[in-house]
Amino acid sequence: MSCAYFAPDYVKRNHSEIRSHGIKLKGAYLDVFAVVTPDECYNPEHPMSRTDCLKYRAECFNYVRATDGIISSEEAEDWSVPYIDLVHHSPFVLDTNTKGESSLGIPIPLFNLVYHDALIIPWALGNETTSPIGNNYVYLYGLTCAGMPYLPVNPSDAEMEKVKTMCELNKRVGLLEMTNHEFINGNFRKQRTTFSDGTTVTIDLDANTFEINPKL
Repeated sequence: MSCAYFAPDYVKRNHSEIRSHGIKLKGAYLDVFAVVTPDECYNPEHPMSRTDCLKYRAECFNYVRATDGIISSEEAEDWSVPYIDLVHHSPFVLDTNTKGESSLGIPIPLFNLVYHDALIIPWALGNETTSPIGNNYVYLYGLTCAGMPYLPVNPSDAEMEKVKTMCELNKRVGLLEMTNHEFINGNFRKQRTTFSDGTTVTIDLDANTFEINPKL
């Protein structure tokens, strides 16, 4: 793995080379730049602190956005929010040492309460192995966060309905602040989020149901 000191030059070289072939880029996905812990380098020719590492990664993000359009990376981290437009995913914290990758504690959308209106975060549509609390309802959590849906390659009619619902909700509140998250009557299996226009999304993980108010 190369020192991040060299990353901006490589990104500029590669993108310039691509454009020289007449290929018009609309953006780029710089894998793991946002999520991986910053590195240090002790090579006397290019010493680098962790702060420097993030500076070089940010320089890559800024270059792509300025020259080629949308910029994305893997997971959402607070330091990267000013530099990227969307991420590949941003699940709740998971314990990967357990079967089904169950959540560490009870998931709550702390990141979205701060950054919901600043970053596009996609969510899966069904019961994925990396869902919070074992294998329970990524789609419902995606609705509470008013995220964007991942569209399967060959979606079913039921999946298309989920896509339509998530897109309509995101269209309404995607650029608004999430102002509150609460457990209904203290039951963490029933949750509600509120957005700055008054829209609420209530989910029941046991009943596998949701309610959006006002209705879409």
